[in-house]
Amino acid sequence: HRLLIVMACILIAITTSIYGFFHARRVQTTYYTITSDAPHFENKSLRIGFAADLHLGVNTSLSVIETMVEKMNAEHPDIILLGGDYFNSSYAALEDPESYIKVLKKLKAPLGIYAVYGNHDNVENLLCGFPMSPLKDAYRPKEMDDFLEAANIKILNDEAIRFGDYGVTLVGRQSVSKTGSGTEKRASVDDVLDDEDLEDALIVLQHEPEELKELDEAGVSLSLSGHTHDGQFFPLNIMSRLFISLSYGRRTYKNSLTAITTSGVGFYGPPIRVGTKSEIVIIDYASSVTSFNNC
Repeated sequence: HRLLIVMACILIAITTSIYGFFHARRVQTTYYTITSDAPHFENKSLRIGFAADLHLGVNTSLSVIETMVEKMNAEHPDIILLGGDYFNSSYAALEDPESYIKVLKKLKAPLGIYAVYGNHDNVENLLCGFPMSPLKDAYRPKEMDDFLEAANIKILNDEAIRFGDYGVTLVGRQSVSKTGSGTEKRASVDDVLDDEDLEDALIVLQHEPEELKELDEAGVSLSLSGHTHDGQFFPLNIMSRLFISLSYGRRTYKNSLTAITTSGVGFYGPPIRVGTKSEIVIIDYASSVTSFNNC
């Protein structure tokens, strides 16, 4: 009986791992509808394509990124936002970066592609996937900037950009844990906003789903984050949801904020997903007085 139990456990583990390996490479699309009552956004709408945690190279294959690009373009977003962790604590480990640049350049959106960096978009020494370098030694090499620029992706480092015709201001924040320049801290949302932005629909793009109550109090309408992978596989997905306030999905706060955390496109560590999914996110974002048909 003990032998049967051991064999059954081994079979379950092998079957689950095989399922998780293929499931992690199946990029799905998740849809949300969000409204804002910002004065400058009245009678307007914006379709946002959002993805995060690509983890290019050794973790995520080129075919997965090709699928992501195809699915994103098929949704015809007005703007595409990327939420960080394009690399794996190294640039040198990314073999054939030109192939990834060629694929990412196919992303299409009339307003452009904007992005922020994540905590793995630095050079660090790793041990079993965990960073061993002191925080002050975590730095971002110029090659990472050059890579994204070549892919026509605009990085926002504690910067705001205003889309006046839409009544929308986008704020891109640096990673709360690693800004890419040692111990430098990121700026607050208020620090990067101008007075003209305050009646716009405010969108904050940041890697980690942090300071969400503060964003709500600051009048932010929409926060987009990644980082968590939704735990990536069982039972870490359960632990992630217990210890992270918004490990995955959507939450509405008491003032104005709707926050969304994506489980991401790629994966880190074991190349499997069990109990979570690889996804892109499509957000139909509109004035609260506008009606439209959603997918």
